[in-house]
Amino acid sequence: TELTVNNYRVKECIRDPQRTASLPQVLEKGADQGMHTFDQSLTQLVRDGHITVETAMIHAASPADFKRMLVLAGVQE
Repeated sequence: TELTVNNYRVKECIRDPQRTASLPQVLEKGADQGMHTFDQSLTQLVRDGHITVETAMIHAASPADFKRMLVLAGVQE
């Protein structure tokens, strides 16, 4: 899943085409408001043993960033 809360920062990313590309970073940092990216959700599914790393990599929005996320999460070396 991916969850976005319509807060000020999200509204600004949507309104301003030059900021739209930064929307994923807003979601990544918005966990305190319940937001998360699709790749963060995949990381949790791997961590919980519901899917394999290989399956998650196939479906990751950004495989290179996802791989780094797995390393930071301690799921992969």
